[in-house]
Amino acid sequence: MTIRMAYLLVVAALTACSSAPPVPQDHFYRLGGSATAQTAAAVEGQIAVAALEADGIYRDRAILFVDEAQPLEIQRYDYHLWSTHPSILLQEQLIGFLRANSTAAQVSRYDPAQPTDWIVRGRILRFERVVGTSASRAEVALELELFRHGQTAPAMSKTYRASVDTGRSMHEVAAGFDQAVDKIFAQLVQDMVGAAQTTRRPALAN
Repeated sequence: MTIRMAYLLVVAALTACSSAPPVPQDHFYRLGGSATAQTAAAVEGQIAVAALEADGIYRDRAILFVDEAQPLEIQRYDYHLWSTHPSILLQEQLIGFLRANSTAAQVSRYDPAQPTDWIVRGRILRFERVVGTSASRAEVALELELFRHGQTAPAMSKTYRASVDTGRSMHEVAAGFDQAVDKIFAQLVQDMVGAAQTTRRPALAN
């Protein structure tokens, strides 16, 4: 092999390396600020919000999507993720929503070692983007329950669903999830107020 040929091979190798596509970048998304619901009444006492339960793929930080043509298959985006796990993301969003709406005198994260009047528990049933040929929407379904502290039967238990049309960009998709979650939480606040007003209040546990 001549020196010239060796030089050309080295140049070709370096050129091939420099033309390699860039490594894809991860993108992280959060929900927006808490909206204000049209509710004048409030729940008497303190409310603690537990992290929502989630099964299987709904524990994943990756944003999930469903092709409308194949509605039984749930897929994940490789480089588009929530800022934290959806169970914590929704817990923090609900806490902010209840505080913004003055739903109770005190709203906090649930801690079994701390006394409280009410506990909100929930489960994620759906939390994915549905992609069609010309449209996109955010689909959210949550099972939410309100408990008196120390009682095993819920004062309120309901499955909430919301669907919001979104734009095509992932930022618009995240905004659609935010709107869908706020719709659910606005309904939840009304139901919580009604349930609290009709539930007998025991002494606050220590």
